[in-house]
Amino acid sequence: MVAARTTAVNGGPPMGDGPGGTPWLRLALVVLVGIQTGRFVDQWFILAFPFRALDASAFAEAVRSLGDATRVSMPANALVVAILFAAILLKERDVRSPRGKMTVAALAIFLLVVVITVLHELPLIARIEALGTSPASGWRAMRTEWLAAHTLRTLLDLDLFVAVLLAFRMPPPRIADRWAGAADRRLTGTAPGA
Repeated sequence: MVAARTTAVNGGPPMGDGPGGTPWLRLALVVLVGIQTGRFVDQWFILAFPFRALDASAFAEAVRSLGDATRVSMPANALVVAILFAAILLKERDVRSPRGKMTVAALAIFLLVVVITVLHELPLIARIEALGTSPASGWRAMRTEWLAAHTLRTLLDLDLFVAVLLAFRMPPPRIADRWAGAADRRLTGTAPGA
């Protein structure tokens, strides 16, 4: 049995991710999510505290510039990240392993970040931009709402980055072990699960 296991491992696919593995896709996902998270954290640290001190017109101008940046880069980044998630999950087809579960959890967090951005933050930025240079009397409430939404999105994006990084670092299911088990069953004549 030991000889069969060694032969199957040595003659089978390479260890690690193997020919069907996704190390480069996962690395690209870590890099893109890291860039996105860095942008959100950067915006939060740079703008969250100063926003409280800005007057109405300065606040509206700052949000307008953020809105421009978000509308340009966010859809492209979100599309590429979604494609990477789909490629990883379709290629690995193993959502029951710890790595697969972490990938699915990261995908759920990513979708939540997108939903918060599309359904809450972007419409709020549009409302603030519509105020022009002379914001209405309720601009402080909008500022508080924007800060709360951006803080929630930033914290979720940090969670997303940690989940993607953990999934990247988790060992993949070992294809060679599955091959070795099949070789053992063939040599001993036992049925799978027996």
